[in-house]
Amino acid sequence: MTVGQKWLKFKQDGYCGSLTIRSRSEQSFESDPGYNDKHIHEAILEMDPEYTYVKVIHEGYKGSMDIPTIELGNDAAQNQDTLDNAILEGLAHLRIFREANTGAIVQFGYKLEDI
Repeated sequence: MTVGQKWLKFKQDGYCGSLTIRSRSEQSFESDPGYNDKHIHEAILEMDPEYTYVKVIHEGYKGSMDIPTIELGNDAAQNQDTLDNAILEGLAHLRIFREANTGAIVQFGYKLEDI
């Protein structure tokens, strides 16, 4: 599936937000107008060079809302510290959290088929 097809699937699943897909040779970022989530994507992708996707879902999330909440701002260093601390608390195993400022659901992982 191409990057464009992954974005189309994201939209067909009823999501509104943004999506980054990373491969060994390229990285793409797609976003609905009005959402500025690039700082979240960048912070997540810096956590692990093996992550292949990041989804930030502002509308349309249908899963359990019983997930950790993390506050991320526009300060890249602070975001990295926040995520590093969360990893130590087990976030890396869950690969999902709610961003406190926007209420968006952030999912990330290794398998592109999980998008």
